[in-house]
Amino acid sequence: MRFLLILLPGLFIYGSSGQTLNIDQFASGFIQPVDIAHAGGDELYIVERAGRIFVLDESGNTLPGHFLNITDRVNSSASERGLLGLVFHPQYPDSSYIYCNYTGPGGATRISRFTVNSNTSADSTSEVILLSYAQPFTNHNGGDLDFDDNGYLLIASGDGGSGGDPMNLAQNLNSLLGKILRIDVDNGNPYSIPNTNPFVGQPNVREEIWAYGLRNPWRIDFDQINQALYVGDVGQNNWEEIDEIDVGLPDPNFGWRCYEGSNDFNLDSCEGVITIDPIHEYPHVGGGCSGSITGGKLYRGFDMPAFYGKYFYADYCEGFIAALDPQTLQNDTLFGPSSLRLTTFGEDAQGGLYVGERNSGIIYKLSSEPQEHFIFTINLNGAQSGTPSGAIGYGIATLDTTTNILTASGKFSELIGNVTVAHVHRAPAGMNGGVVFPLTITDYGTDSIGFFGSGSLTENELNDLLTFDGLYVNIHSSAHPTGEIRGQIVRTDCPGFYSIQAPLIPEGVYILKSAAMLGDITNDRDAIVKYNQDVTLDPGFKVDLGATMEIIWEICGP
Repeated sequence: MRFLLILLPGLFIYGSSGQTLNIDQFASGFIQPVDIAHAGGDELYIVERAGRIFVLDESGNTLPGHFLNITDRVNSSASERGLLGLVFHPQYPDSSYIYCNYTGPGGATRISRFTVNSNTSADSTSEVILLSYAQPFTNHNGGDLDFDDNGYLLIASGDGGSGGDPMNLAQNLNSLLGKILRIDVDNGNPYSIPNTNPFVGQPNVREEIWAYGLRNPWRIDFDQINQALYVGDVGQNNWEEIDEIDVGLPDPNFGWRCYEGSNDFNLDSCEGVITIDPIHEYPHVGGGCSGSITGGKLYRGFDMPAFYGKYFYADYCEGFIAALDPQTLQNDTLFGPSSLRLTTFGEDAQGGLYVGERNSGIIYKLSSEPQEHFIFTINLNGAQSGTPSGAIGYGIATLDTTTNILTASGKFSELIGNVTVAHVHRAPAGMNGGVVFPLTITDYGTDSIGFFGSGSLTENELNDLLTFDGLYVNIHSSAHPTGEIRGQIVRTDCPGFYSIQAPLIPEGVYILKSAAMLGDITNDRDAIVKYNQDVTLDPGFKVDLGATMEIIWEICGP
C-alpha cells in the first residue's frame, strides 16, 4: 500500500518494501536546477539551466554571487537546451579545472574547461572548448558529465532530437550523437582518445565513442567500485530504461532506435544488429507526460546503510523516486508518484544524496529512518562442559525497526575444525533456548570462520535479551564431536556508527571517506572493527580486497 505523509513544508516521508525514505528541503531559491556537484569539500554546486552555478555551504545556505556565470554564451531558448552538466577534475584542487556541458550559440553542444580560482569562484574568461558538435534539433541533448576511475571524461550525448531518431544517428558510428563519449582531458590538444575505447583504430568511426544506441541519456553515474556506468535513458512513447555499461564491452550497442528498452521500435536497417538490453525498464502510464526517467546515483554513502549499493533514480513526469539493486535487479519505489518535477540527483563528498526539483527550485536531501546498530563480542569459553574454546567472536548487528529484522555478521578467530551447524539462540548460555536464526558460515581456509544471519526480533525483545544475557551462539564443530561450543553475545556500544554487512560488497578498492576506527586488516581478507582495537586513519584510506572476500565495516565517529 502506497502512502505519502506531508509533515512539514519541504519534508516528505515515504515507505515501501519495509524501507523508509525521508525527503527534506535542504536549499531553495534556484531557477530550474539541472545538476548538483561537489569538489571533495563541504560545498555543493547547483547548476541552473540558464548558465549560472551557485555554491551551497554544508548547512544549505547559498553563498553570495556566482561560482560561474556563462549566461552570455549559453543557449537556453528551448526547454532541453542550456547549461546541462558540471564535473570537477578528479584531482581537484591540484588540477584546478571544471568541465561544463552546454548548448552554445546556434544550439551546438560544447564541452568546455574552465579554471577555478577558489572553491567559490571559477573564471568565466578562461574557457577552453574541448569538443563541439552540432545538434540538428532543439531536444535530446543529453548533457551530463562524469569521470571514470582512469580519469577519463565521460560525456552523455542525445540522439539529436525530434522524435524517433529520424536520421538514425544513435546507430551511426560516424556521429557523436546518441552516445556515451570518453576522452582523455589530461593529454592531447585539446584531448586525446583513450586506447581502451572500443573503436580505436577502426576506419569511418568516431574513436571518442564508448557506447552507442542511446536516445537521450539524462544523467549518468560512474561507480568507482564496480567500474560500471549507470545511464538513465529517456524513452520515446512507451518505455524508460536504465543501462549498465561495463568496462571492456567490444560492441556496446544499447539498441536505440531499433529498440525502445528491450521492445521493438523501428527495425529498419537493424538486421544482424546485436544489442544489450537494459538492466531495468518500466512502462509509461496514461497519456501526456507519462514517463521520463531522471538517472541518478549508485549509493555508496554511510548515512543510509539499508540502501548501500542501490541505484537511485526518479521520473520527471511521474514524480517518483525508486531504488534498483543492480545485483538482484529488485526495484522498489520509495517516494511518490507526486507532482514534483525531479530533474537531477547529486551527492556530497560523504556520499549523501540530493535531488533537485525544476519548478520550485528546491534542493532536497534524502535520508532514511535510523536503524539500531551495535557491535558485539562472543566469548566461546565452553558454556557446556568439555567444549572449551579460546576463540573470540566479534561483529556487527543491525536491527531494522521497520521490519523487526535483526541481522548479525562477523568472524570467529582460532576456531579449528569444520562447523556443521551454528545458530543464535534465546535464553542464557548453558540452557536450551529457542533458535532466533541460523548462521551461515564462511570458511576462510585458516583457523577462523565468518558468519552471517538474520531473524525476527522487536526492539524491546532485543534490549531485554541483551540486558539479561539472553542471546548466545551455539556451534557444532568437528573439533568438539562430543559437545557444543556456546558463547554469550555481549553488546559493545560505539557512538554514532554505521555498518555495511557481508556478503554484499563486491570486489574492488574501498575508500573510507570518514573513518576514526578500523581494525583487523589481515592478508587483504577482511576489514572489521575489533572491540579492543583503536586505530586512527586519515580520510581516503584504501583497503584492497579479493573477489571472494566478505567484508564488514564498522565506522565509529570521533
